[in-house]
Amino acid sequence: MLYESKIHKPMIIDIEDKVTTDEKDYNQDSIVEYEMNSRDNRIGEITNIATSILNKYTTNPKSKKYYADKISLLRIYQG
Repeated sequence: MLYESKIHKPMIIDIEDKVTTDEKDYNQDSIVEYEMNSRDNRIGEITNIATSILNKYTTNPKSKKYYADKISLLRIYQG
């Protein structure tokens, strides 16, 4: 069941968008700062929508394709 729930889609990353970020140490303070800064943003909103779609269970092939297409579109928006 866990293997079947894995999303077999490529990640979309805009490398140029990430170039402007400053490197930070990975510690408790930086993790908390990141969490606080990312609570109200488009990426978090898209992630929450994608999660709610992934949590929908169906055996209907048309519904599965519909949900998979929506997830793919959200991944493009998130990337």
